[in-house]
Amino acid sequence: MEITEKKIALIKEDPQFFGIIYETYIDEIYRYAFYLAGEKHKAEDVTSMAFMRALEKFHSFSGNQKKLRAWLYRITRNIFIDEVRKKKNQVLRIHEDYEPEDHENFALEEEKSLLVEELVKFITNLEPPIYAEILLMRYKQDLEITEIAEILEKTEQNVRTIIHRATKKLHEIYEMTANLSVAVDTEEVIL
Repeated sequence: MEITEKKIALIKEDPQFFGIIYETYIDEIYRYAFYLAGEKHKAEDVTSMAFMRALEKFHSFSGNQKKLRAWLYRITRNIFIDEVRKKKNQVLRIHEDYEPEDHENFALEEEKSLLVEELVKFITNLEPPIYAEILLMRYKQDLEITEIAEILEKTEQNVRTIIHRATKKLHEIYEMTANLSVAVDTEEVIL
């Protein structure tokens, strides 16, 4: 279901139609919350709080469909950060092991190739964590650079720079792992 300007106007006039937004974005917002929180129950809490806040604040939203998507991500991220601050012992860390089939209310994702799964594992271990967050937003959630910039309240150039640095670091990690793997294989052959 696509959110149009007319639907946004309709929802502003009558919040009972907010379910249109919920149905359109619930899966991807939940996935994002899961990447942030790392466990099902926390992700569900963050997701529900995000949609509740979006419903409460929707009258103040101004923008189009892409801005709406970024707005929902920013709300989700801010709620998660607020929860981390309340607990003070949690660390902002992206998690890769989201499996939608574990959650009965969310649609199944298409099968992923082993290469993509391996890449996601590398991404989630990047330091600083903002590298992982931005790469997952860009390549796993398919967000545009403008949306990511809006979510993180950064400039588009800053987001591009972080993507470049994260990609470079990811490449270095991959090369190091590949070289280590070759060294281990060679050592096994010698033994």
